[in-house]
Amino acid sequence: MPELPEAETVRKGLAARIRGCRIEDVEIFVPRIVRSQPGGQEEFVQLLRGRVIKDVARRGKFMWSLLDDGNSFVFHLGMSGQFRFLNIAKKDPLARHERARFFLSPSDEGKDSFSMSFIDQRIFGSLAICETVSTTDGFPAGYGTESIALPVLAAHIARDILDPAFETRRVVSEIRKRRSAIKTVLLNQSIVSGFGNIYADEALFLSGVHGARLASSLSAKKIEEILVRGRELMLISLEKGGTSFDSLYVDINGNAGTYAQSLRVYGRSGKPCSNCATQLQSAVMGGRSHVYCIHCQKPPRGFRQELKVARNI
Repeated sequence: MPELPEAETVRKGLAARIRGCRIEDVEIFVPRIVRSQPGGQEEFVQLLRGRVIKDVARRGKFMWSLLDDGNSFVFHLGMSGQFRFLNIAKKDPLARHERARFFLSPSDEGKDSFSMSFIDQRIFGSLAICETVSTTDGFPAGYGTESIALPVLAAHIARDILDPAFETRRVVSEIRKRRSAIKTVLLNQSIVSGFGNIYADEALFLSGVHGARLASSLSAKKIEEILVRGRELMLISLEKGGTSFDSLYVDINGNAGTYAQSLRVYGRSGKPCSNCATQLQSAVMGGRSHVYCIHCQKPPRGFRQELKVARNI
C-alpha cells in the first residue's frame, strides 16, 4: 500500500495539473469506488460536477481537494489506486482497470480541457465528497493547503511527521502511554499518520529498536529518534519518487519510484544485515510482517518463542 512518500508524490503531481480546474463532468464505471458516499454514485457525481478545485492536500496517506462550495473531494489510493492523465474522451473504451473518469477545464482559457482517470486494479481505493470541520489547533488542515477546513472523513487522521504543524513532544508523549508494540503504534494513523510497513521497519532498524518492544518501555529520546529517522527516510524517498515493487504504485505520469533499491530491511528477510551481516528475520505482529536484525535490534523478553516460529515466515 502506498505510504506517505508515495502519496505525497501523487499529491504534488495532481496539484500541478488540477489545482484551479473546473470539473465539468464525471463518469463512474464501478460504483464500489464511491462506496463511502451516502447517496452513492448519483450523489457523488451531482456534488462534484461544476465544482472548482482550490487545492490538493494531504494528511499521511489521505488526500483531498477543497472545492469552491466548501466541501472536500476525498481520495484514498488503497493498495493500487492511481490517477492518470490518459487523454481519454467521453464514450471512449475504458482503460485497463479504469474505475472513474473526470473531465476538467483549466482556469486559463488558453489551455485545452483534459480528462483524468482513476485506475485501481484491486478496488481498495475510494472516492467521496464530504463536508469539512475546522482543525482543532487552528493550523492548516494538511500538507499542501493553507485552509483550516479538514474533511470529516479524514478528521480521525493525525498529522504526519512532514506536516509543519506536527507537534513532536505531544506525539512522543502520546506514544509513550501505549502498552502496545512500537511497530503497531507507528501504524496507528490516529497517533501519527503516514507510516506503513515499509517506513516503520526502516525507521525502527535505523533506531536499533525491535518492533515488538512496548512503546511504553522506550524513552522519550528513543521515540523521538524513531520519528526523526522516519522523517529523514521519507524525505529521501520523496526525492526518488517513493517505493515501487510492481506496477500497482506509479506517479501520475506512470513512473515508478526507485527508493526500493535503498531499503535496508523491508522485503529482505533471509538476507544479510547491512550493518553486521547477520541474517535478517521476519515475524508477524498484529497481522503485519516485521523484518529486523536480531543482532542490531534486540527482541524483548518473551519474544524468543515467537522468533522460532517466525524464522520460516
